[in-house]
Amino acid sequence: GKLDQAFKDVQRCATIEPRNQSFQEALRRLGTTIQEKLRFQFSTDARVQQMFEILLDEKSDKEKREKAANNLIVLGREEAGAERIFQNNGLNLLLRLIETKNPELILAATRTLSGMCTRHMARATAILHMLGINKICLWMSIDHEEISLAVSNLLQAIIDSLTGEGKKEEHGKEDALVLDTKKDIKAIIAHLLDMLPSKKISGHGRDRALNLLNKNVPRQDLKIHDNNRTIFVID
Repeated sequence: GKLDQAFKDVQRCATIEPRNQSFQEALRRLGTTIQEKLRFQFSTDARVQQMFEILLDEKSDKEKREKAANNLIVLGREEAGAERIFQNNGLNLLLRLIETKNPELILAATRTLSGMCTRHMARATAILHMLGINKICLWMSIDHEEISLAVSNLLQAIIDSLTGEGKKEEHGKEDALVLDTKKDIKAIIAHLLDMLPSKKISGHGRDRALNLLNKNVPRQDLKIHDNNRTIFVID
């Protein structure tokens, strides 16, 4: 990253002017910062790995698993934790938690995913594509109020990130990779509309779909110049 590049630049300058104390001091400071960053990164990696091992071990006792689930949710809300989960096969492991059909693990995985998607357009887009809107809506449609709500919150976090709502963080190059999110938004809305008349959807799922549509399909408003979503739903 930028820190590594800065270190290389100062190192190059120090090689050219080895007696320049300013360069030597800058090298020492940057070296210490990089070491701390690596220590934190490996510490986060270890924590993420440990949480998954506990959760996927059927022999782990209930209290230990609950604690691991809560810790995983917290890690998902931290930028460093969310990125380590995302980069280290975390999505596949979270899917394994969901596929256990254990409500407690499903909730932990879903809430972790919500944290990972919050205020991060690139990651939210990647997670939406990796999981698939079909699968997400299927989870939301099950007859379990708490899980249905958690999945609804995940979908809202994805929508907010795709539309830039409530965005506080800048992610530079990562966001630059995302060109146009309108297609994804329309796909989500289309699936939510399809849920309403379906007999396979639970009452909880239908309520969540309606709430998401009410919240995310803007009524005609002079302040909103882009009425794309409203027109799409009317069509």
